[in-house]
Amino acid sequence: MGRTCGIRLAFSALPFREAVDLTGILNAAAKVWIADQLCAEFGVRRADCVAYGDSLSDKDLFDAVPVSVAVNGDRHLVGRATHSYVGRDLWDAYELVCGAR
Repeated sequence: MGRTCGIRLAFSALPFREAVDLTGILNAAAKVWIADQLCAEFGVRRADCVAYGDSLSDKDLFDAVPVSVAVNGDRHLVGRATHSYVGRDLWDAYELVCGAR
């Protein structure tokens, strides 16, 4: 299946002049499914993973792994995360969990 895990992603032309095709937009459950496919592909377990996200669409993924980082996250996600980062340097967000696993 490769890196797309068999998901068809649809990208509407910009600027949006017609209805957006919602079937191609990732939802919270799809993110977990994709993560599971990648875990199988690379021979790792969910317990070996860290989730990074910024919005409520990442909530299921945060619930599925033991360590998660809300990156400039909204209040809903920050409450679910094991770590929270606010800033512009994603390396700093990564370093929050270097010793956590």
